Amino acid sequence: EGGAGQGGGGDEGEDEADVDGGYEPSAFLGGDASVRAVRVCGFHLLAWAEGRSASRSAAERAGAAPASGLYTWGENAARQLCRSLDGGLDYDAEPGLASSVAGLLPDGELPVFGCGGFHTLVHAGGGPAVLSCGGGEEDDEADSVGEPGDEGTGAAPPAAPGLERDGSAARLLLPGIEAEDSVVHLAGGHVHSVALSAKGRVWTWGSNSHGQLGWAPVPPPSEAAVRLFPPGAVRLPPRHRPESAPAATAAPPRVVAVAAGGYHTLALTEEGDVYSWGANHHGQLLRASPSPVDPMPRWAAVPGMTPAPSPVERRGAAGGGGGGGVEGGGRRERR
Repeated sequence: EGGAGQGGGGDEGEDEADVDGGYEPSAFLGGDASVRAVRVCGFHLLAWAEGRSASRSAAERAGAAPASGLYTWGENAARQLCRSLDGGLDYDAEPGLASSVAGLLPDGELPVFGCGGFHTLVHAGGGPAVLSCGGGEEDDEADSVGEPGDEGTGAAPPAAPGLERDGSAARLLLPGIEAEDSVVHLAGGHVHSVALSAKGRVWTWGSNSHGQLGWAPVPPPSEAAVRLFPPGAVRLPPRHRPESAPAATAAPPRVVAVAAGGYHTLALTEEGDVYSWGANHHGQLLRASPSPVDPMPRWAAVPGMTPAPSPVERRGAAGGGGGGGVEGGGRRERR
């Protein structure tokens, strides 16, 4: 099950590339476009391309470079390409402009975008709204969410909250996000999504069939495939808590990156700690859990990483004063 990187994410082998100089445009979109970023999703792909012919006349631009914007191609059974296809096709092997979000993105800015197995997520500019499309069709089977390790694509999952079935973009509002905060990272699993803000807050929404949301109740198996949750904030338990601070008042860790597998979620804090929650059928949480599903965010023991000491431990090691140096794992102590 795949991960995500800065500004994007995805499901089951999602990968990405942020390109400074751009790929060879003639081999990708044609003309003189420059590809800035790519996301490889479960069964579709996304690319942000910038045309360099904006200053030319209309006659000179004809047939030259594509318009700047988000391009999508691949599987479209869940309408995850954010555009309509001629003849009602459920796939498109050629990149096409994601028309349903094109008019909602500011010109000349690379937006934050990501994807999951059956949906696409885009955020542009400040504010609480995430644009999304995909997620399923009216005749989806109720048991289409499946289990980790299922073979094949299967039916598209039912549309999660905020996802439109017809390829148009929906606006999804993240509750509690501050006016001066903004989304900096998006990731998607099989049918759940994750958003990270500049201030280190995390929201999840969609299916919680395997505890991948980290805050909502895990529904019974009879409801797991059809019960979907709106966005909710994930609160990570403090890894290091001052002895005098009760658990209810200790400040949560600040998250700097998130990733989503098909049925599990990961978060990296500024202290270098990794938290995980969700499905653990194949050890993907990097920690022991009492069952194959653990909906509680907990610290994951990443091989080769040494946990940062608590503030009390740091003060003791330094004899009550400050201490510098490099800790295990090559991380420099924060002061």
